[in-house]
Amino acid sequence: MGIGEGIRKMRKQHKLTMDQLANNLNTTFPKQSNFTKSKISKWENEKEEPRLSSAKLIAEYFKISLDELYNSNSSGVKNNLSNKDKITAHVSEDVSDSEMKEIVNFIEYIKSKRNTNSNSDK
Repeated sequence: MGIGEGIRKMRKQHKLTMDQLANNLNTTFPKQSNFTKSKISKWENEKEEPRLSSAKLIAEYFKISLDELYNSNSSGVKNNLSNKDKITAHVSEDVSDSEMKEIVNFIEYIKSKRNTNSNSDK
């Protein structure tokens, strides 16, 4: 499932039309983005994917994590975000690309170390 399905599911759970959701988002986050019914429709129908900043605002509006918005399908199948998207969702915007690369490399190092440790325990 993509983020569009997550947006649709949350919108319907809250009994909102696309117009209402766009208006509510614009009212809640007046200077941060310009949401429209057309944009929301494109996202829900997987014709476009929202910018990460817009996805973060939608998740914040629904009081869920970005991961939950991406993975809000009922079948339990996870849509794997890239490491960079997951990190970016939780790290401030002032992280440079090289710093982001270092963070991702460190995460990979920790994962490989964990795998090595679990293999040595056997």
